[in-house]
Amino acid sequence: MLTIFDPNAKDVVFSGDPVQDKNGMEHFAANYEEMHRWGRLEKGMLVLNFGADNLSVSLSAEAAGTRKVAV
Repeated sequence: MLTIFDPNAKDVVFSGDPVQDKNGMEHFAANYEEMHRWGRLEKGMLVLNFGADNLSVSLSAEAAGTRKVAV
């Protein structure tokens, strides 16, 4: 997850509870596998839409580029 979003996003990505974190990662992975697409926003931002409910997360294109995220 930190590879996609940002190594500095630990506080957002992880709760500190290993069980909750594992469940969250499995939930994200299942939604991502179900459907995902990347899009471009204004000002160098990207958006990841995923899952049947079309959940979304945005991040800077610069951060994504340094992590070799395909768009």
